[in-house]
Amino acid sequence: ILLVPVAGFFIKMPLQLLFGLLPTYWPFTAYWQFDAGQPDFWIYLVIGLVNQIALLALFLRRFSQVMHR
Repeated sequence: ILLVPVAGFFIKMPLQLLFGLLPTYWPFTAYWQFDAGQPDFWIYLVIGLVNQIALLALFLRRFSQVMHR
């Protein structure tokens, strides 16, 4: 799971966004942008944070539904 976003590094940009569904893609991309000296690495950090919060809310809602049956 951790190495799958690394494959996104070798794929061109439009197809690379498919890896954005994985939670580990955005931190990896932010790191690559930061390491390359790109000033837009903050965008990837924000997208990653929003993605993580959305996944957490989804899984917490599902957990709550299962626990309160």
